[in-house]
Amino acid sequence: MRVKLALAALLGAFVVFAGLASASTQGAPRHPVTSAEPPYSAIGLLQFEDGICTGALIGPDVVLTAAHCLVREDGLSLDGRFVAGIGGAGEPERAGFEAVSVLPGLDRGGVSGAALLRNGDWALVRLDQPLGDRFGVLDVEAAVDNRPRRPDLIGALAMVVVAALAAAATHGRTRTVLAGLSVLGLVLLAALAVRALLAPDWRDVPVRQAGYGPSGGAQLIGGPPCRILRFRPSGLIEHSCRIAPGDSGSPLLVRRADGWAVVAVVSYVHFSPEGTRYWATAAAAVPDPEAAFAGARIGE
Repeated sequence: MRVKLALAALLGAFVVFAGLASASTQGAPRHPVTSAEPPYSAIGLLQFEDGICTGALIGPDVVLTAAHCLVREDGLSLDGRFVAGIGGAGEPERAGFEAVSVLPGLDRGGVSGAALLRNGDWALVRLDQPLGDRFGVLDVEAAVDNRPRRPDLIGALAMVVVAALAAAATHGRTRTVLAGLSVLGLVLLAALAVRALLAPDWRDVPVRQAGYGPSGGAQLIGGPPCRILRFRPSGLIEHSCRIAPGDSGSPLLVRRADGWAVVAVVSYVHFSPEGTRYWATAAAAVPDPEAAFAGARIGE
């Protein structure tokens, strides 16, 4: 992973990228996984002159990774290579970068910790070869927080109580309007309750993660099933998957009946007195590749 970015200085001792997180991953129960079979065949190594990251093929020639792997002080990096099939059944294949797309505002040395916490940490790389035709591609699925947020519940309950009390103290048309607001609050509370009962909770869905960092790029390393712990309004996801140097940009994967899907992109580690916390960017923030690259002069 890129260690020359200015992120560590901006976040101080509180937010550190995965490339600096080796101390927190010592003793993690991780092991080599084969890159010869899905979903791991679609995960590849991003090589740069000064480090490595991990990425996943989400199209024949499109790789999803972390923005901080690609942003330099003078703009976006196009000098990397994507390697797929390391340790697989055949020979690995390499492709160069044809174009890079990241969050607006992050393409000119703008990878600050505050920007990532606010907007997320994703990037799309268009390759000069369709490696996905050989190694396969992964779907992208939006993992969103379906549980009602406490402010929403408090707001709806407050609407009911205040409107009902105000309606009881007034008369005529004003009373009718306030009573209507109270009913609306009840409807909102009912809708939140139904969503809490019926919508799937992503915290109950096991996820997988694998990256090339722990082996220095020689072998894809994965771990046991882990969990999504909580969501931030910015689209960041806290998870329990232990990550190591070079895992930045690797996917968090969920299994579906028809295959595997990427739900988040590994971003950084947060150290605090309370413990180590692992964060990823929800794939819901990732645009359609065709829309991201269409008509843009990217990488300048």
